Amino acid sequence: MARRRSVRRLAGISFVTAVSTALVFGGDSLRDIFNLSIAQRPSLPTYKGRQYRFREFVGRRVSGLRAFAMGSGGGGNEDCKDSNAQASVRTSLNEQCAALIRNAESSDPDIKTVRSMKGEFIEMPLVYPNPKKTPGSTSMLYGRIMWSNVGADGRLYVPKEKRPVVIVVHTAVGQQEDFITWRMKSLAANGYVALAVDIFGTPHAIWDPKLGKEIRAPLYENRKLMVDRLKAGIKAASEQVVQADVSRLAIIGFCFGGMVALDTVKSCRFPHIKVASSFHGILDAHPLYNRNEEKLAKFGEVQTKALVFHGGSDPFISKENKEAFRRQMDSLGIPWQMREFHGVKHAFTRPEKITETDFANGFGYNEEAATQSWEETIALLKQTFDGL
Repeated sequence: MARRRSVRRLAGISFVTAVSTALVFGGDSLRDIFNLSIAQRPSLPTYKGRQYRFREFVGRRVSGLRAFAMGSGGGGNEDCKDSNAQASVRTSLNEQCAALIRNAESSDPDIKTVRSMKGEFIEMPLVYPNPKKTPGSTSMLYGRIMWSNVGADGRLYVPKEKRPVVIVVHTAVGQQEDFITWRMKSLAANGYVALAVDIFGTPHAIWDPKLGKEIRAPLYENRKLMVDRLKAGIKAASEQVVQADVSRLAIIGFCFGGMVALDTVKSCRFPHIKVASSFHGILDAHPLYNRNEEKLAKFGEVQTKALVFHGGSDPFISKENKEAFRRQMDSLGIPWQMREFHGVKHAFTRPEKITETDFANGFGYNEEAATQSWEETIALLKQTFDGL
């Protein structure tokens, strides 16, 4: 026992030292350091329960330490927005955007219900190998996973109870942003395990447009890379999180992530994905060179129900691409529906897209479209998974 306490004390010292170094010198993200600290603890018991508790401890404190480092509650600091060290951990475009997203989260009825019942949201970093490096990516993928011990329906969950997993695929800036955190909490509040996968292979969000284009370019060219990285995230969740029931899967995606969600359905590589929702996703008819005909033959017709939520005035989706997308989905026999919101622009789910510059560039929050699309998605999830 004495030796074990000594090892814990040394591990704690190394953990604090690593965090202090990150705060002072910038460098790697705090999540990288947390996972490095876990990896450097070989002398401690390694059975899943004890390792999970340490990871849970780390996950709960990531946001607070990041906020301390940023001096702005984790959402960025306008006074220091040009600092590379600050930019490396920024989780919103700026503090104004962060405040609008935090306000939307605090007003979310399902999240409010969980908090009113003194429930908790448990967040855990999920770092796993990148199947194939591309320009701008690292050899690892940096996802995270979240669940709650209380559901919005008032149900109490036992710690190791398995639940359906809803994969959340990020936008063009990556998964480490406040908007994705809010959507994960909404899903967790409804009783699901929310899995935010990393398709880029970067430990922090990408706010530099030039770097973002460099990272996305090979993914657009080779869609199989995206699907392979998503598959790696599912595998990591199944191996590291006892609550994650990967035999009951759904997937949602926003913008770039909507394209990934729809490509996943088209590929027929994931028969356990029962629901897919794309929110203002990229719609096209990319060649399906990665379609798994063998699995399609084995499982019969596609079982996934797909919802596509699209802004009728989204300037980033041409009429020709939209029609080609429709024809492709119909030809594949996928049961799907499109909700097209008249006069609505791109990124209609994002509450921070309200400036004149946003509107001029084709972006625009629309509360009615955002609420309706989210409620329809939650309703389909409940209809699909309740009783399974």
